[in-house]
Amino acid sequence: MTPTKIHLITVIQGLILLVYKDAHAHHFEALSLNGVVYRHSGTYYSAKSAEAKGRQWIRELRHNK
Repeated sequence: MTPTKIHLITVIQGLILLVYKDAHAHHFEALSLNGVVYRHSGTYYSAKSAEAKGRQWIRELRHNK
């Protein structure tokens, strides 16, 4: 069993961006400070590309509120 590895935890515009790698690829999720999880279904080949897309995605989430 391959463990999940966390690459980044940071706060962007009030959301926690979590970038991690599982056995298949890199992924990201955004978590609100009150516990809401915003899941993204994309997969990425590197932590850097997952982080870049996650930052963009959070900006879009916040812009559309």
